[in-house]
Amino acid sequence: MFSSTLHATEDENVRLVHKITNLFWFARVVVILASAGAAQAQVIHGRLVSTNAAPTVGAVVMLLDSSETQVARSVSNESGSFTLAAKLPATYRIRTLRIGYRPVTSDPFVLTRDTTILIALVDRPVVLAPIQTKAASLCMDRPDTNLASFEIWEEAKTTLLAAAITADDPEYQFSAMYHSRRVYYDVGLLDDISLGDSTFTARASWRSLPPEQLKQTGYITKGDSGLTFVPPDIDVLLSPYFAETHCLKARTSSRRDANVIALDFAPAGSLAHVEIAGTLWLDARTLELQSLDYRFINFAFRGDDTLPGGRLEFVRLPTGAVVTTSWVVRMPIPPDSPAERRRLGADAKRGSSGIADWTSRSSQVNATPGADAPWADIPITANRGRWTSDAVRVTGGELRQVRRDSAVVWSRPTGSASISVIVRGEAGEYPGANAEVFLVGSDRRAVTDDRGRAAFDGLLPGKYLVVATTSDLKLLRPPISATMINVVSRSGGISGEAQVRLDSPAEARRAVCGKNYNDEGVIVGEVLRAGVAVPHANVMIQFEARDSTGKTTNYAKIETGENGRFRICNVPLIGRTVLRSSVEGAGASVEVVFPEGRFVLPVTLNLSKAAP
Repeated sequence: MFSSTLHATEDENVRLVHKITNLFWFARVVVILASAGAAQAQVIHGRLVSTNAAPTVGAVVMLLDSSETQVARSVSNESGSFTLAAKLPATYRIRTLRIGYRPVTSDPFVLTRDTTILIALVDRPVVLAPIQTKAASLCMDRPDTNLASFEIWEEAKTTLLAAAITADDPEYQFSAMYHSRRVYYDVGLLDDISLGDSTFTARASWRSLPPEQLKQTGYITKGDSGLTFVPPDIDVLLSPYFAETHCLKARTSSRRDANVIALDFAPAGSLAHVEIAGTLWLDARTLELQSLDYRFINFAFRGDDTLPGGRLEFVRLPTGAVVTTSWVVRMPIPPDSPAERRRLGADAKRGSSGIADWTSRSSQVNATPGADAPWADIPITANRGRWTSDAVRVTGGELRQVRRDSAVVWSRPTGSASISVIVRGEAGEYPGANAEVFLVGSDRRAVTDDRGRAAFDGLLPGKYLVVATTSDLKLLRPPISATMINVVSRSGGISGEAQVRLDSPAEARRAVCGKNYNDEGVIVGEVLRAGVAVPHANVMIQFEARDSTGKTTNYAKIETGENGRFRICNVPLIGRTVLRSSVEGAGASVEVVFPEGRFVLPVTLNLSKAAP
């Protein structure tokens, strides 16, 4: 066992800012225990305490070698503990960053074996220079031009650094909901939704491109599949590239909340590619970074310049760690074809949502134009021309829960969406019992009760789409429209409500069979060969029924469509119906009888090698 006292010196950048005031302070670093044997990697198990011996929670602790290169980093937990590992015995320093306090760096010390240390910090709070509305912007290579902006940026970087350390810490497990929504603003249309849940460790949320690549190509590029938007991640924001190419300016928030400080950032100099500008929002009391809004600039989009961009949100955990709880990017989609635009407008006038395909789709950080759009001519940068579009892809994720060693340390409140299904019949409206309700873009399904009500639990605030159908409706036609439901935070919790109206089974049969439908049965079928749909296959139908004159037999023929499907209307409900199909020597036959109370039946003709 041995002990020594190490003195910390003021961080060089801070000294540059405060050299006029000649401030100084120190941290005592006392080595209280060392293991007897050397190991392949030298591990420091440390603990941070303040002047009153209370644990220092959430401090960023870095191990620096003799060249000031960072060797290891950690965040002190709720007991003030941290762990640093060095691969080689050498001389090191420990630098401590605390939000709201001046950074401190220890004197050099030699590390040759695993060591346990106690670091007693002398509290020296940061006192911000006055924020001047007419102050010049701070370009980060000139910190003395705007002291307040520089100090606020240093505090924001500490939060970002803590978030980066947490994201790489394998002790933390994250569960998140990923989402991708396409929104048409001009007609109020929300469609093409994809939702998914994922559990992961370390950084599985999203990764940006390497900073040096962004410097060469910018944040938006064009390829064969469309425009690719690259949101900035924490590594980009902490990179020398970002510091060298952006300027900052602090201002008091224009929001109603006066306890927020805004730190605007924008690229310096002329722009050759699409860049980002935005605002970091900090708590004015604690100087914790709360969120970051960014927008793509020098982009060829003509419209609201805050629309193309995104947002990151941060939360300090009780363990002292920082996590990114929300990330989103908004991507204007290049113009669709004129035919698609006319379709969307007509659907909106009819009150329909115009959903063409409500099945789940993969979430992609790109935006692709319509098939008829002059894709090669769509510019990216503003100096090449501008285009406009009301369609925007919104893609991102929301953390649901954070665990450390299987214990929940943070969770986001969730709510429920309540859906009422109403059926419209000739005699009026009535509750749609036993209807299937789907949460669009996910695999979630619910069935309504006798009152026609269903619910989805565990939803995060946001806009969703739901569709409903019944067993007969599902056979007759897929859902062609969806209903939006807005799940929001209310005084009683997080909830949303929506009503879905469906045609009655009789009305649906009339709609698909036409004016000659006489309230008989409907057969919806398909012809398959080795599991593959057979288009343009002939299907022979033999109807047998009994009436007052005795048994009658009628025959009909129909051809399958391109998808191998067919539909037969006005099939007698009493008696048997035989369906036959034969294609290139392979055939099949099926006999069906309508059960009492059923009007729609599914039929599959599986062609075999030998015709019956």
